[in-house]
Amino acid sequence: MSKNKLNIGLFGFGCVGFGLYEVLQKTPGFQANIKRICVKNKDKERQIHSNHFTFDKNEILNDPEINTVVELIDDADEAFAIAQAFPSFEI
Repeated sequence: MSKNKLNIGLFGFGCVGFGLYEVLQKTPGFQANIKRICVKNKDKERQIHSNHFTFDKNEILNDPEINTVVELIDDADEAFAIAQAFPSFEI
């Protein structure tokens, strides 16, 4: 396995998204960082600081530093649209 650090763009921050965030924060030696989290509800209170969040999916999709995208949302149509944004990804 490569020693490169994962820079993750995360779509969704519900129970599973927050769980992933917690696991990555508590796992020593694992080279992963959630760089940006895209959510849809601007008014929802979150358990981490608001500077981690964006409401524009393009901030993740167009960020050259993000090398891993994780989609954990409950909207199948939007999840499909996110997957289609990657030209090298075949559905």
